[in-house]
Amino acid sequence: MKLEDCAMEPTLKDGDRILVNKMINGARLFDVFAVLNNEDVVIHRTPGLGNFKRNDIQVFNFPYQMNRWDSVRFDVMQYYVKRCIVLPGDTLEIRGGFYKIRGCDEQLGNYSAQHDLANLDHPEQYGIVVSTFPYDKQIGWTICEFGPLPIPKKEQTVMMNRTNCLLYR
Repeated sequence: MKLEDCAMEPTLKDGDRILVNKMINGARLFDVFAVLNNEDVVIHRTPGLGNFKRNDIQVFNFPYQMNRWDSVRFDVMQYYVKRCIVLPGDTLEIRGGFYKIRGCDEQLGNYSAQHDLANLDHPEQYGIVVSTFPYDKQIGWTICEFGPLPIPKKEQTVMMNRTNCLLYR
């Protein structure tokens, strides 16, 4: 896979080629010719052989919704490369532009990019989109002040309230 417009710099640079182990989470199997013909496809996933770890680099298709909350779509021919900073059971926060995981002292992600963002008084003046998920004015999360966002692990119970309904719908 050749990288273009890489947001993972300096770890990966534009034009780098990487080898991807898709067996950790289980490879996806689908009819690539149906995708190329813009047809709906059924995707099957093989059993995974391992678990992700913090700071692993992952390759995935970015999901998006077609004005519906009951289904998710993605372009199987467009790939994103990102670093895994949060694991199931963690709680993510961003304070002053810096990622923090409650109870974790590891450096997360690209520290210099976080430092640059934290030093901008008004990032929107530079064309940076400041608002972020869940896009709710009462919650008011931004790319510089976000969370806490608990990431549930398997079989963890999440109590539903107004905020959690927005986060986990």
